[in-house]
Amino acid sequence: MINVACIDPGLSGTGIAVWPSLDWERKIAKPDSVGSFRPASFIAGIQTIDRYLSVRKVGIVYLEKASYFGAGSEKGQMVAEKQDLIVLVEFIGGIKAVCGMRGIKVYSIPVIQWKGTLPKDVVRNRILKILPDASKYCTTSHAFDALGIGLSMMGIINANNIKTN
Repeated sequence: MINVACIDPGLSGTGIAVWPSLDWERKIAKPDSVGSFRPASFIAGIQTIDRYLSVRKVGIVYLEKASYFGAGSEKGQMVAEKQDLIVLVEFIGGIKAVCGMRGIKVYSIPVIQWKGTLPKDVVRNRILKILPDASKYCTTSHAFDALGIGLSMMGIINANNIKTN
């Protein structure tokens, strides 16, 4: 049996949530595994992802695409000068390369598709309505985002509201 992983890549931390494929098909909200890590280096981050996906026998990955929303802002200018977006894109490329070498299907998910423009705290609160104990196993915003990507891809939440079907 293959598992499905959702990854929120980030330079300050990366979140991963993994569901068994049967739970994914049944739209069971709570994943089998949720974690986050802060890589010490680019290579260490790629190696951590590789081990995590291998150990959990992942066959499909939903990976958040890199986005840049800071055009014209002071924060956006700072991000551009530090070249953080370039480093993030390289990290995402490394994740995709690992997946490709392992035969894992990767689907790139734009932030706007799963979260829209909602603030992190709104998304976190929506997740907690579905999984009240998520704070026990989601210790970072990246872990919450990985969980949110999965809930969105399963159709349990969307950028506008929680589905009630």
